[in-house]
Amino acid sequence: MSISGKYVEPYSHPKSPKKYTQSQLLSILILRAYLKTTYRGIIEILETSELLQKRLQLTQLPSYSTLNYFADRSHVLDIIDKMLADIIKEFAPTAE
Repeated sequence: MSISGKYVEPYSHPKSPKKYTQSQLLSILILRAYLKTTYRGIIEILETSELLQKRLQLTQLPSYSTLNYFADRSHVLDIIDKMLADIIKEFAPTAE
């Protein structure tokens, strides 16, 4: 979640309900892709994992439709691509 803070504001709009940060939603989407599951599937995984909820700092779980709406935003895939490129740069072995 710390990496996504460079790319997104905490909330998309000043009057948003402030239930979940955009960083939390991005992290859930990346986890969903990594685990190759559905929106409902990742919510089920989060429901059973207190550790994941704690790591993602979730006080409540989003609905699968919230994840779907967030993922459908046009800029989200671009942000995820940039984030993953930064992660790869950070952890890939450097050529000497």
